Amino acid sequence: MTASPAFRYSHTTRDNVLVQDLSDWSGQIDGIDQVQQEWLDLGRPSPVTAAVTEFDPNVFTASTQHHLIREWSENANQVDIERIGFVVSRTSNLDGGMPVNVPQDVRLFVSLDRALEWARD
Repeated sequence: MTASPAFRYSHTTRDNVLVQDLSDWSGQIDGIDQVQQEWLDLGRPSPVTAAVTEFDPNVFTASTQHHLIREWSENANQVDIERIGFVVSRTSNLDGGMPVNVPQDVRLFVSLDRALEWARD
């Protein structure tokens, strides 16, 4: 049985971009399977070609970012998402590309608006 998340999250679709708000997530794995399945279900229909996820900067740290990028990339392969953006406020040194070998174009941003602009191109 899948555990229900003990945190708030949301998924919305804006044009071709699936936007996921995980800014309330503490990094605990309980409930994340349900969130992940919903993401996959929403990412399946065309014309979704990109995904942007907002994180709390205390969760998306240097020690976890490579793991999270690989996980999101594996999920994106299942639904043909070509671009993955991560939004981490107050962490300007992460803004830009990521040196992780995955098939998608992966970028880090400090602004949701900037991430959406990139994802829609």
